[in-house]
Amino acid sequence: MPLLPVLFVAALSLQVRAEPREDAIVALAEGRQARAIQLLADGVAAGGEGSEELRCLLGRVQHQVGRHQDALQTLGSVAAGSACAMGAAWVRAEAMLALGMESEAGEVYAQLAEDALGPARDARTVQRLEELCDRVLARDVPGVD
Repeated sequence: MPLLPVLFVAALSLQVRAEPREDAIVALAEGRQARAIQLLADGVAAGGEGSEELRCLLGRVQHQVGRHQDALQTLGSVAAGSACAMGAAWVRAEAMLALGMESEAGEVYAQLAEDALGPARDARTVQRLEELCDRVLARDVPGVD
């Protein structure tokens, strides 16, 4: 078997795997929820950049298709500092409600409200502004001494 076709197929398969989010969205649009879940799960398992976003999306899709227990497990492993952590907690609470876990869902909603509106919000805002300033100041900006 010639090597060139094998390399082409290998390169094509790498390209497909490089975009699990987009492929999953297409699968969802086509009504292929199981395929979308598999693509997202594979992307999460592969790790790397963007895997937390894939994990959040996977949990959301699992919840939407009625796999609430799977959604709880998936979203329960989202890192607290992740950009999608608040959304993941919200979907976890929704999955809990779907499973009849009203008390647990209420605790999650209360924590979300505390995080969004409570006194810790100001400390997080200050921390994020400091991090942003540090990143800006670390850049070599022309004309600034």
